[in-house]
Amino acid sequence: MRDATEEHVLGGRDPQVFKSELAKLAEDNGITDWQSDKHTYEGIGRGLKRSRVRGDRFEELKEDLGEHDTQYMSWIQAGYKAERAP
Repeated sequence: MRDATEEHVLGGRDPQVFKSELAKLAEDNGITDWQSDKHTYEGIGRGLKRSRVRGDRFEELKEDLGEHDTQYMSWIQAGYKAERAP
């Protein structure tokens, strides 16, 4: 998830295409309910950090990729904080 998120941000991919890619990646790794999985969103947060996303852009992506769900957004924030700066 981290690497896919980094590729998404750096490549400027469409968010809907990205979510389809996440679904496929999760399925390939045996994750059946990726949209409710804490590790999915932590991985997204880690990918955002690796992409050097900060400030308003981070908040915008966190809300969009976290589907405006406070729990998902908190997991993204946790992953972001946990990842070392590149």
